[in-house]
Amino acid sequence: MNAITFWIKKRNILKKQRKNYYIMSKNIDKSKIEIEPKDKVKFLSIVRENNIYNMELKMLFSRRYSYLCGKLQLPEYYEDEGIWGPSNMPNEKVLTDKGLTKLKSAIRSERRERAKWIFSFGSLIVGFIAALTGLIAVIGSLE
Repeated sequence: MNAITFWIKKRNILKKQRKNYYIMSKNIDKSKIEIEPKDKVKFLSIVRENNIYNMELKMLFSRRYSYLCGKLQLPEYYEDEGIWGPSNMPNEKVLTDKGLTKLKSAIRSERRERAKWIFSFGSLIVGFIAALTGLIAVIGSLE
């Protein structure tokens, strides 16, 4: 899953959730302690729908970070206990909070290691260009 489809799907799910939260806050008076029966059915259906959206988000993040681990050639921690949890979909698991944190830190450290080499090479090129510019300036002032 590439980054564009990931962010579009995430945005759409979050948009649906915000719409549901708006409907809940509009239809249920917060000053009431008890919810009226007609509002209770609507409230429960919205809560159920939001639980589905939360599970979709977890599955989306799990797929994205699994994809990034494969792209960066990192182990995906399939054998670790507590990294993967059950999902509503059959034959699919989602990352737990512990697993998400572990994969994010592994991805960050791998990207940091790769960027370290690029930055050192880039600073070498910039230093060479600066030295060459200084040399040209000195040669130009001698004439």
